[in-house]
Amino acid sequence: MARKIFRRIPLMLAVFGVAFALALAGCGGTNNPTDVNNGNYDDDDDNGNDDDNGEPITPSTFIVSFISASGTLVPEQEVEEGGLVTEPATEMTMPWVPNVHGTGLWLIPSMEYAFGGWRHGSETEPWNFAADPVTGDMTLTAIWTEPVPELVDTVDETDVAASVIYVNNADSGIFILAIDDDLETGGMVLHANGADLSIISLYGISTISIEGDQRLFTVGPESGTGNASLTLWNIILQGHTAGMSSDFVWVRNGGRLYMEGASSITGHHSNATAITNGRGAAVLVSGGGILTMRGGDIIENWAIGDADPYRAGGVAVSGAGSRLVVEGGRLMGNWRLAMFPSSSDVLLYSDTDPDLYYELTENASVGDVVRMTEN
Repeated sequence: MARKIFRRIPLMLAVFGVAFALALAGCGGTNNPTDVNNGNYDDDDDNGNDDDNGEPITPSTFIVSFISASGTLVPEQEVEEGGLVTEPATEMTMPWVPNVHGTGLWLIPSMEYAFGGWRHGSETEPWNFAADPVTGDMTLTAIWTEPVPELVDTVDETDVAASVIYVNNADSGIFILAIDDDLETGGMVLHANGADLSIISLYGISTISIEGDQRLFTVGPESGTGNASLTLWNIILQGHTAGMSSDFVWVRNGGRLYMEGASSITGHHSNATAITNGRGAAVLVSGGGILTMRGGDIIENWAIGDADPYRAGGVAVSGAGSRLVVEGGRLMGNWRLAMFPSSSDVLLYSDTDPDLYYELTENASVGDVVRMTEN
């Protein structure tokens, strides 16, 4: 009897083991976190909703940077994968330095590069902010187009060959007179109303001089208020005659004169006994005109005679709204030879506006400055 019981023990153990294994399998179905059949967790979720630990998946985010190439700072953006970049609201501008090849009078459509959007990498087409998705960290670069200068023969009554420049009442446009050598003229070089004129030296520094008893430049209309401007780039304006009966340069009625680089006004001698309009031997600024010096010099100019006590050897500023801004360079070493009260370098004169605008930065040097009002 005992022998039969011992013979059945292996069979009983085998049956019991199978039953125990099945029981474990049945109980573990609701507690195994990797069970793909219970619907609660999934280590390979095609919908991307859960990660391996059962936590919700956070969408990937990427950094979008911007290169303006103009110095304008555009904030970077953090964008979710597949999302859209927000088009920057920053105003994009970049000045254009005159770049012409050859002498003559050039018509320039603008003194700024044209902004054409943003591009990604070597792409030639602008980035489409309404449709292009972000797939990784990326950099967008500003697209700039350079102005295209056009060489013209005449502008109204301009005659470059005769060394007489007359730009008057032009509807629009920016004009550049490019010279590669010194320029002497026996007539008046006049820039009046309606356009912007720049005179630049293509190679080094060039001199424009005048022979005879005439003013060299008039910037601004004869009456009313205009928007004319004259910019000098590495140009020396020089007078040779002590009998000049007018200011060398007259900035009037809203006109603007800018001196850039190594430009200078020097060597002009004005005979005050013949003056009818001006009070500054080198430059007269009146009627709301503006002279801005960003470099160069106004030096060694003379005003001679006692006919008008309100004069300066350098710059005279008169009339309400007229301004002198000296951001760089030197306005000094000029002379006024007279018995009356006067100024060698700068005279601020007005019978209506005793507080004529005058600004001097730490990068500039200005000599004698006198304020006067007519009694």
